[in-house]
Amino acid sequence: MRAYLIRRMLLFVPVLVLVYTFVFVLIRIVPGDIVNLMMEGGSGRGTSAATAAELRHELGIDKSIQQQYAIQLQHLLRGDLGRSFRNGRPVTAEIGRRLPITLELAALAIVIALGSALVIGSLAALRHDTGIDRTISVLSIVALSVPAFWTGTLIVVLPARFWGYSPPFTFSSLIEDPTQNLQQMLPAALTLGAIFAGVLTRYVRSSLLEVLRQDYIRTAWAKGLRERIVLTHHGLRNAFIPVITVVGLQVSGLLGGAVITERVFNLPGMGTLTITAINQRDYPQLEANVLVLAFIVLVVNLFVDIAYGWLDPRIRVG
Repeated sequence: MRAYLIRRMLLFVPVLVLVYTFVFVLIRIVPGDIVNLMMEGGSGRGTSAATAAELRHELGIDKSIQQQYAIQLQHLLRGDLGRSFRNGRPVTAEIGRRLPITLELAALAIVIALGSALVIGSLAALRHDTGIDRTISVLSIVALSVPAFWTGTLIVVLPARFWGYSPPFTFSSLIEDPTQNLQQMLPAALTLGAIFAGVLTRYVRSSLLEVLRQDYIRTAWAKGLRERIVLTHHGLRNAFIPVITVVGLQVSGLLGGAVITERVFNLPGMGTLTITAINQRDYPQLEANVLVLAFIVLVVNLFVDIAYGWLDPRIRVG
C-alpha cells in the first residue's frame, strides 16, 4: 500500500504540470490581455501606447510565450504561484480566502446528493419494475438533464414569487454566522447536488439490483432476515463500490459546476474568482486556481482507490 501511494503521489507532478501548461497556453491565445482592459478609456494615443508597453514590461507579458512559460515554470517548481495582475497580492492569499467557501459548497452538495441517492436508489431497486421505480427513474433523468443555472434560478425565483422569501446574498462564513451561512449555502448546494443526485441514483439502483440477484442475498432472504438488515448489511456495502467510483469522477463536475452556482447565489468562492480572473485576464490567478482544483481532484481520486480495499477486502491495492 505504501509503495502504491508513493507511486500515485509522484504521478501528481507530471499531471499538474500538464494541466498548468494547458491553461497557461489557452489563456494567452485568447484575444486581449489585462493591459488592454486597464488602458480602455485612456486619453492620448501615444501616451496610452507608451504606458501599455511599460505595464506589459512590469507584468512580464512583453516576452514571448516560451520565455514566459520558462520563467513561470521555474517559479512553480519552487512553490511560488505568483502574484495577481489585478491587485499585486500573492494568488495563494486569495485562494486561501475563497477555497473554503467552494469546499463547503461541494461538501454539502455531496452529502445531499449521496444521502438522497442512497435512499431513493435503494427504494427503486427494492421496488423494481413498479410505479415507484419508474417514477424515480424519470425524476433522476430530469435531475441530471436540467442545467444548474436553471435549477438555481428556479430555487431563487419561485420562493420569492410565491412565499416572499429569497436566500441572503451577503455572504457570512460558517464561523461568523452559521444560520445565515447555511441559508445561503443550502439552496446553492441543493442546486449543485440535484444533478449529482440524478447520476448517483441511477448507479445505486443498477448496482443494487445486480447485488440483490446474488446467491448470498437469496440465502439472507431464505434465513428470514428483515429487509433492512439484508439491504444495509449485505446489499449496500457491495453495491457501493461502483458508486464510490462515480463519486470520485463527479468531484471535478462539482467543482466545475460551482463556477455557475456561485455566480447565481453570489458566493465569493473559487468559481467567482475564476470567472473574474478570466474576464480580467489575470493569468497568475487563473493558473493557480486551476492548479489547486486539479490537485484536489487528484487527491479525491486517490482516496477513492483506497476506499475500494476498505469496502471489498477482495480488492488489494498494491
